[in-house]
Amino acid sequence: MRLLLAGYFGMGNLGDDAILEAMVQQLQAAASSGGGLAPAGDEGLSLVALSGQPGETSRNLGIESIGRMDWRAFRKEIRRADAFLLGGGSLFQDATSVRSVAYYAALALLAAWAGCPVVFYAQGVGPLQRRISRRLTAIAAGRAALLSARDAESARLLAELSGRALAQVELAVDPVLAWQEERRLPTADAAAAAPGPGQGYSAAGGGNAGRTGERAGAGPARIGLALRPWAEAGNLVSAVSEAVAPLAREGGWQVVLLPFHAPVDAPLARELRSALVAEGLPKSQIDARWLEKEGPLRLREAAAAVANLDLLLGMRLHSLILAARAAVPALAIEYDPKVRSFARQVGLPSAGPVAELQADGLRQALQQAWNGRASLSQHLREQAPDWQQAAADLAERVLHLAQARQKTTVRRSAAGPLPGEAPPAAEDRVEVLGIPVDRVTQDEAVNRVAAWIREARRPGAGPVEPHLIVTANPEIVLQAHRRPEVARAIRKAALVTADGVGLVWAARQLASGVPERVAGIDLLTALCAAGAGAGWRFYFLGSEPGVAEGAALHLAARYPGLQVCGHHHGYFSSRDEPALLASIREARPDILVAALGAPRQELWLDAHLGELRVPVGIGVGGSLDVLAGKVPRAPELFRRWHLEWLYRLARDPRRWRRGLALPRFVWTVWREKRRRRG
Repeated sequence: MRLLLAGYFGMGNLGDDAILEAMVQQLQAAASSGGGLAPAGDEGLSLVALSGQPGETSRNLGIESIGRMDWRAFRKEIRRADAFLLGGGSLFQDATSVRSVAYYAALALLAAWAGCPVVFYAQGVGPLQRRISRRLTAIAAGRAALLSARDAESARLLAELSGRALAQVELAVDPVLAWQEERRLPTADAAAAAPGPGQGYSAAGGGNAGRTGERAGAGPARIGLALRPWAEAGNLVSAVSEAVAPLAREGGWQVVLLPFHAPVDAPLARELRSALVAEGLPKSQIDARWLEKEGPLRLREAAAAVANLDLLLGMRLHSLILAARAAVPALAIEYDPKVRSFARQVGLPSAGPVAELQADGLRQALQQAWNGRASLSQHLREQAPDWQQAAADLAERVLHLAQARQKTTVRRSAAGPLPGEAPPAAEDRVEVLGIPVDRVTQDEAVNRVAAWIREARRPGAGPVEPHLIVTANPEIVLQAHRRPEVARAIRKAALVTADGVGLVWAARQLASGVPERVAGIDLLTALCAAGAGAGWRFYFLGSEPGVAEGAALHLAARYPGLQVCGHHHGYFSSRDEPALLASIREARPDILVAALGAPRQELWLDAHLGELRVPVGIGVGGSLDVLAGKVPRAPELFRRWHLEWLYRLARDPRRWRRGLALPRFVWTVWREKRRRRG
């Protein structure tokens, strides 16, 4: 199983690199524990990350890595991957620039076109202030096989943009909340993270208490400052220094400066150190050793440093996350909606928006957080098991999705072209009593559908070309002999499969044969398996009220990630038809599944697919009744011996008139064969 991970990795930002390390840890743990997965095979789990420094990422985490702007390598990897994970923190936001949204949306679309399942992995989404940003995010989210958000606000925004119900967006947690400290740090990290003289401590390991709960040694109380520059925070340094300096002087606190994104945060931290000294705080009470560190702050160093605090004042989201996982009380400064969302999610107090920050209000908020630190620490500690479980559940969910993709009959070697490559060559057709039947296997049929949907989704592709799939059996062939309009619809179809052993036998008698039987119900489930991984949208139409919905629920449970964009029963009149057509157009399915009975479903699809702008329509007869559990399918023994017709007749003797179609068909084929022999 091979997963490709993308985010703002290898760019010197501790938070994003921490997410990658936590994801790797949790995915590997899920694969090792099994989690209900089938054995992964000899190759096991392979992880590949897009990174700004691929060599360093590979060395640090022991996984493969490619350059984040190496498009040639990306195209190669995406065709090998069983899932593509958008795993950074807030990839779809335009607070800094729309370039981030455009970049990750492009990656998601390329993955979807390649038939690789796209996963929004515990994403924080927003702010999205520009129309183009919202549109690009909507397109990317609409193609995703699995949407998961790290907070409720992001989940609501993803649901709105993707057009899905809120229940279809999984609420997860930031992976770093559940990151587990390894037994010992690498030598360099251990030396850097070691406490100063007389300041022994025990680093927290995911839900364990830091100094607040378990002091490993005596020493002054420590308050950490993890701040970042922000355009709307002109008085940040003065407000923080005026609030912190007197409290630290009076309480004998040690102030620890933590630059989480060193190139950006270090200059601000140095300015803050000077301001604290100007406010009368002795230099001996300022711990600025992280400002002198060469290279970026790494996760184990930051986790150990935060775990050694008694209180954190944080703007950087992952400083607050590391504090929460170590049960260290923290006070948030909101510079971005993600900070406000996280503080609400875990119950951290907030000093309010950074643009409104004032020294007096901040001093009061810090004092309140300090006074309530014991209860806040206990509150955080109680939530830790839930964070661990949520992270493990998401990792298992992704592995199940990837394994379903790995098992599906659409393999990478036959998945069809990426944009710009040659389309698959058309297969031969044979004639059975004047009706064309494609010489395709079920795998090849699914691959054709994948190619049609990719072409319809390609930017600038023009009007959608409709493709009708007919799953032909002896009964519809005889109908075509009597009714010219049925024959015309079948001959116009883009794909005609041999649904039924009678048609397979007839193709051998009258032509060069077909590779195998491709039954409607089997083709439909294969399409759902492939579509769950590729983000295809399905609309189910037909049968009695409640049946299409029941079949959709069954298939969605069977194939995690399956997108059902609508369903409707088949008992509609000509008066109801305009509203039905409008609802299908609005739902924008990639595949319209019609169970209206043959040949009504073929005639209806032939008449309306073009105006509906749906790439693929398929008639499946009574398959929805079977999938909804309304009608049982023939047991395996009957299917193996090609006696499904006999099983159905035995269950419902009223079908005997329809059962006469098979002997009539056989007689017609024999007669045609004798005629050809002359």
